[in-house]
Amino acid sequence: MTDSYYVDTHCHLDSKHFEKDAVEVARRAMAHKVKMLTVAASVRSSYRVQLLAEECPGVRAAVGVHPTDAGSLDDVSWSEIEYLAGHPLVLAIGETGLDYYWKDCPPDVQKTWFQKHIDLAVALGKPLSVHARDSVSDVLAMIEPRMADGLKVIWHCFVAGKKEIGPALEFAVRHGVYLGVGGLVTFDDQKPLREHSKEIPDKLLLLETDAPYLTPRPKKVDRNEPTGVIRTAEVLAELRCTSPEAIRDLTTANAFRVLGEW
Repeated sequence: MTDSYYVDTHCHLDSKHFEKDAVEVARRAMAHKVKMLTVAASVRSSYRVQLLAEECPGVRAAVGVHPTDAGSLDDVSWSEIEYLAGHPLVLAIGETGLDYYWKDCPPDVQKTWFQKHIDLAVALGKPLSVHARDSVSDVLAMIEPRMADGLKVIWHCFVAGKKEIGPALEFAVRHGVYLGVGGLVTFDDQKPLREHSKEIPDKLLLLETDAPYLTPRPKKVDRNEPTGVIRTAEVLAELRCTSPEAIRDLTTANAFRVLGEW
């Protein structure tokens, strides 16, 4: 393992915000010693992230369909996800989960396809990149039964309400769920996250950006990039009374443990 690298465990290089320069962004990240897992949100973007992983040495991919787009899935399109999931540069399944904030897709439809993603991850032995927005209790209820079957989970953009975040962290610790912390931890108004980020066990902490979204504060540019993990590591180091280098090293070790080294 090259321990001087950061790993951004969740970005969207297939986003329209990177339409003209995704490869350049990936190369810039590598120049700053940041490796990336670029995560799909649809069938179409699942093809795109695989191609980016093939083109850019520091990039690996996750394939799947975001819960708000789950209504677009059918048996035929799901077979495409299953096919892409077997690619050697596809290290994870997702972004999947449940999202009750947006009303784009009924909860029962989201649950049906979330279960398909869970089962695929278990079958392939690849970790699941999970999205939970206003749906934490349902997400945890669906993943818990498969943890005993070897399901590995990365909770993307770990955050929850004041009353939920403590129990959510306890669940993660009990079941070994990896927690992705990104730019939100740099926001002054995210006090529950900032407080609980101090309590995440070293072995479960991951860095992410959700680029092009959630640009770390102070916000110097509108579009976030994978290099944003460097600022997040600095803030986490302050909160956890350690150094940015220590955050880098432990989160990189964790990323390679759950995803495989690249």
